[in-house]
Amino acid sequence: YHSEDTSLNDNDAEVSISVANLQLGLPITIKAVLETTSDQFAYATFNAIVSEPELAPTNILLTSSVVTENDPEGKIIGTLSSTDPNTIESFEYSVGASDPVKVNAGSNSLLVKSGTSFDYETATVVTVEITTTDSAGLTFSKTFDITVNDVNEPPVNLQVSASTLDEN
Repeated sequence: YHSEDTSLNDNDAEVSISVANLQLGLPITIKAVLETTSDQFAYATFNAIVSEPELAPTNILLTSSVVTENDPEGKIIGTLSSTDPNTIESFEYSVGASDPVKVNAGSNSLLVKSGTSFDYETATVVTVEITTTDSAGLTFSKTFDITVNDVNEPPVNLQVSASTLDEN
């Protein structure tokens, strides 16, 4: 930065440097020289590491959103992944406490929660909201419809009202 403007004081100098083509995590050193109108010089050295601005995740993907009624607890419904503008990122997932699903943090799998039974005759689709949180603590939430497949179940509590049946 070089300026002939004599109205600058020590706190007014601003420098903008583009690091768009530098590798993330790369340490850089910036050496600045300020020349005053009286031919005096001031020097400063700045050390930095190239980083990107923290941006929130923009999407959640689920590999499958289908469950079969009466699937046991722990049955994997699908695997979660997130889209994030930041190139190096890790994610955690969460669901509501009353949702019939849970997330296995180690595998990012969406599972049937303990004490829950999907029942096609009660609901053919169950809606759950999943939230992803990136390593900077920024979040994105998305609603998913979990489709419940029907199973041909044997009748229960079958009662006959007459003890004889007419032929033909």
